[in-house]
Parts: sequence; C-alpha cells; structure tokens
Amino acid sequence: MFQVNALGESSFDESDIFSARAKKQGTPSSVYDYAATRVSLANLKNDVFSVLANLAQTPGSFVHDGSVFKQEIDTIKHALEEAYVRTDLVENGFDNFSAGLDGVDGTPSKSLVAKHNIHIASRSGGVASVQFAGKGDAQVNDDVLIVAPFTSAGRNFIIGESLTLTSEGKVTENGVEYELEADKFKKKIPTTSDNVYEEGTHLIIKATPLAGRKFLKWEQGGETDDVITVIPTDNFYIEATFTKDD
Repeated sequence: MFQVNALGESSFDESDIFSARAKKQGTPSSVYDYAATRVSLANLKNDVFSVLANLAQTPGSFVHDGSVFKQEIDTIKHALEEAYVRTDLVENGFDNFSAGLDGVDGTPSKSLVAKHNIHIASRSGGVASVQFAGKGDAQVNDDVLIVAPFTSAGRNFIIGESLTLTSEGKVTENGVEYELEADKFKKKIPTTSDNVYEEGTHLIIKATPLAGRKFLKWEQGGETDDVITVIPTDNFYIEATFTKDD
C-alpha cells in the first residue's frame, strides 16, 4: 500500500510496484485516481476562493464582525490549500516512482532526474513566490543568478542578483572585473508556471508584504529574511507569515 505521512513522506510496497508496471503498459489502475482527485480539489479551491472573495467585498452580504470574518475566510482558504498540497504530493510521488522504472522488470533508471513540487503559501498580509531559479554551471555570456551572498573586490553581491559572465567565473561592471565565489552562483533558468523543478535547482523565494504589513518569518524553519534560497531535495512546502507594521 502507498502511504503518505503528515510530512508528505511516502512509502511503497509490492502492490505499488505492480500498479506502476501496469501503468507503464497502459493498463488502467484505480491506484491512480489521485490525479482526478487533484483536479477536483484544484477546481474546488478556485471556486471557493472566488466565492469568499466576492462575499467579503459585498456590503451587507454577511452580518459579522469584520476582522473575525476575515480570519475565518483565511482559515478556510488555508485548509483548502493544505488539502490541495497533500494531494499534489501524492501525485508527484507516484510520478517520480513510475519514471524510475525502465520497464516491466522494475529496474531503476540511472538517468532519472527527480522533479519536485514547490508549494509557497502566505497568510493574509502579503504574498510569496519563486522569483528566480538557477541550476548547473554557466559558460561565458550566460546569465547567472547569485544564490548566496559574498563580497568580491569590495563589491557586495546579494541573493537574487542577475548578472552576465564576461569571462570564466567573472563579471565586469563599469570596467571593474569581479571574481564570483564558487558555488554561490548558478546558471539562470526560467521559472515554471506549475512550480515543478528538477532536483538540485536553486530557487530564490521572496515574501512581499501588503501596505501596512511587514514580513515576520517563514513558518517552516523560522527564517526571518524575506528573501531566501531553497534547494529542494523532495516535495517542498513553505509559508510566509506577516504582521502589522507599527
């Protein structure tokens, strides 16, 4: 039986291997009903979000203390988002597992590069998203992404900067050449619309507060920098929290 614990970690037994083999041969299997469930949850989430947004903005549509009602809306949205994420984690686990089978003998594929779903949430008060992505070594004239801060020749390089290599491992600005620190820059690649990335990708994630609010922390790990670098090795969920800006 395929099982997923509270952290989204999965385990398989022999029946799942048979199901995965059947899927590769085009045989339908009820084990994969999760895909339809994910679509249904996505539609439900979008419909409810729309209804709640309209309800909250329609005068006289709901007699309730305003601040409490906003909290209730936020709680419902958050619960739906969590359900959607959990279903997505199950789907991704099966996809990676199935992709690792070369054939009906169940031999793992040595060329497999796992892909992971990145879920970024935010409670009321701001938004959070993947701003940039970087992966692999860069060549001269490639755009590169700074994934960790460092100083070179008196110039401070910060997370999320995008530069162009003018020579191997170096950039030139206003006639001054700077050597980039190894492992602190990666070749810049496009972000994806579905937030699915290959393992080893460096993601620059940013939290942006709305007016009158300020970023507090990332709920998972407690990091207080509003811009962070994440290198997912599994399905990943992180949530930005905000507070009033006094």
